[in-house]
Amino acid sequence: RLYSLHQGLTEPATAQRIERLQDSRLISERDRQSLLEAWQFLTQLRLDHQLRVWHTDEPKNAIDPDSLSTLSRRQLKTAFKIIKQAQQGVGLKFSRQGY
Repeated sequence: RLYSLHQGLTEPATAQRIERLQDSRLISERDRQSLLEAWQFLTQLRLDHQLRVWHTDEPKNAIDPDSLSTLSRRQLKTAFKIIKQAQQGVGLKFSRQGY
């Protein structure tokens, strides 16, 4: 979102904002693609969970990582790592420029 605001992008949807950053020099193509894939994975994971618990008393937006398959847990860890690296990159880029 910070990169989008810096570029003057006003799209409300996260995926659209990430896509629009492809022409900016703020983020590499590889990092942009990784962020988009992480966002898509997390969104799909949340939607799958919500569908599974729709007519139950279970929390709709709280996923127990222990309930995930080994593969999904690994993907979740990778997605969180990608997000953390992006957050660190934002911190470095904007702190160096005096924002």
